[in-house]
Amino acid sequence: MTTEIIDIWNAETFTEDIHAFLKEHSETIIRFHRYEQQTDEHLEHLQRYERRNRNPFADNYNRIREELAALMSSKTIRAFHYTRMIDAEVENVLVNGFFAPTSETAFGHLSDRVGRLVEMGMLSIQEGDRIFSASPLNHPDQLQARQGLWLTTVPFNPEDHSVSLLLNNWGGEVGYFWIDESQDPDLLTRVQSIGRGRIFELAVPMTDKDGRPLSGCWSAAKDIVNVLASSHGFQTDSLGFDLAIKNPLPASAILAVHTEGDESYTTFGVIDPDREVAG
Repeated sequence: MTTEIIDIWNAETFTEDIHAFLKEHSETIIRFHRYEQQTDEHLEHLQRYERRNRNPFADNYNRIREELAALMSSKTIRAFHYTRMIDAEVENVLVNGFFAPTSETAFGHLSDRVGRLVEMGMLSIQEGDRIFSASPLNHPDQLQARQGLWLTTVPFNPEDHSVSLLLNNWGGEVGYFWIDESQDPDLLTRVQSIGRGRIFELAVPMTDKDGRPLSGCWSAAKDIVNVLASSHGFQTDSLGFDLAIKNPLPASAILAVHTEGDESYTTFGVIDPDREVAG
């Protein structure tokens, strides 16, 4: 049985039970957003401050999103990993899948990646040491915050400021993020010269390996409800959120990879996002 993959921005990819759920609760969703819109318009035209009244549909609206979040825990969504890799690293993930670093394994994972580049002559030992010295992983708070494989749930073009640094610098944020251009410009130039930008499309189950719902289920439900609201002409928050996967993803989860220099890479995320992303 083929797994249905949901694009959280595209109603055409929603499963039958999600469509049925939205249809059942559409009246409350529309009433909530209509009240929000009317309140915004009222406050905008006032010449004085007035406290915002609580939306009378808020309780039911929040309950709907909670129920949809529970439904989303049984689904698989499409998400995107933006990174810079050499060809050998791409070949490795296409065979072995993606590793999800923890606070215990993050340094070892970075060490393995740097070590391979040193062996290949793409980094000197000294440059490798400087990458480690500058890594955010040296800060305990950063070490905790940067666990997992980080993804986005909407497609961005490579030129978008949200992802351009990830694509233009080898090593991910744990490698390049704290390299000081004023202190070590040669090292920054080096990590920018390694590999090519890559965009991976991934099929991501919304539960972890133990069957627990991912925290992203709530955000996915919020976006799906906003897709319905937008279809009725209401202004909503921008779609999409960052998703951290704490478990490895197998190679079978990779739907496509777009590489810098390819046409599919250059045009990625440019066309309206309701297009089919992977060929």
